[in-house]
Amino acid sequence: MTIRHRLLTTSPLFSLVKEAHPDFETADKALAYAIEGYCRAISDLASMDGFSSFYVIEETERTLRAVGLSYFLPSGHLPIELRFKATESEVTFVARVGRNDEKWSDMTEKKQWSSVYLFATEHHAPNWNWAQPIAGSLRSK
Repeated sequence: MTIRHRLLTTSPLFSLVKEAHPDFETADKALAYAIEGYCRAISDLASMDGFSSFYVIEETERTLRAVGLSYFLPSGHLPIELRFKATESEVTFVARVGRNDEKWSDMTEKKQWSSVYLFATEHHAPNWNWAQPIAGSLRSK
């Protein structure tokens, strides 16, 4: 079973993902929604309220790396990088969220989107500062 399949089918939001995205096995939008379900269950990411952009930038059978722009209450849109690794018994993650500091807030919304896209395509170093990484194991439904 691939990491994508595990993330999709064990997400706390799986029934909603499957209903909203009949092509859930291949749609990155469905994967973003499934991952959002996990993030809401992680105390340090619980204020996340969805992705406004989401890019899978690296995927193998056992690993997945994604970058996006997420809305966090009360901070607003912030960049996020998520790395997942599957073993026989669990799926581990490392998440990094951009800081809502002067460097980030001085950019226009268009520049923020462009920066996240260019970082996702690995054509650009991040134009923001990262908070401390958050790591752990995912709890499935």
